[in-house]
Amino acid sequence: AGIFILKTMQTPLPVPSPQPQILDTSDWQTYRNEKFGFEVKYPSQKASVQEVKKQTGYFDRTSFRVAQVDTSFNQESNLPTKTPRGTIEIYVDEDSAWLKSCLASEVISKSMPDEIKNINGVEFSLYDESSAATGSRANEKSYRTIYGGKCYRIQSFVIWTSIDFYRGATTGESVTQEEIQKEQKLVQAQVDFNSQILSTFRFVK
Repeated sequence: AGIFILKTMQTPLPVPSPQPQILDTSDWQTYRNEKFGFEVKYPSQKASVQEVKKQTGYFDRTSFRVAQVDTSFNQESNLPTKTPRGTIEIYVDEDSAWLKSCLASEVISKSMPDEIKNINGVEFSLYDESSAATGSRANEKSYRTIYGGKCYRIQSFVIWTSIDFYRGATTGESVTQEEIQKEQKLVQAQVDFNSQILSTFRFVK
């Protein structure tokens, strides 16, 4: 008689995908602009909105900076630079002659958007226009779309002074790894906060 060995293969159980966290905005304030037909939400204890209505000329083109959201929410930090700082600026361009260039970045090296971002059912061309100068750092994102025959441009800024540059320009002391990690954490928290507010932007007509 022969001996038979039966091997059974266990099918691995599927690993559930992590569910995206739902942003709770139930206690947020809503800024609505009736003229240009959009709204954006923000937590009043961490951010504020100012209507600007300022004209900004680009050669013979005029944009209206219609609102500015101050998103600097005063994170607890003992870094001497007292940064980062955050803002979101919303521009509307009504000049139909310039609609063809609406979706293009003003940064010459950016010929194509880095991403097409869907915000509440509307597609935006997203450009990463971040930059760095002596001591100064800027995480800047430009969101652009055409809606209702108008060009909408939303600029998200997070600006900070490099702790490494600050130490060298003041005390000359070396920067600790803990300070660098803390700076990175603060910057990322500010970037994430800007993104949360931007996720609430929507057109209302």
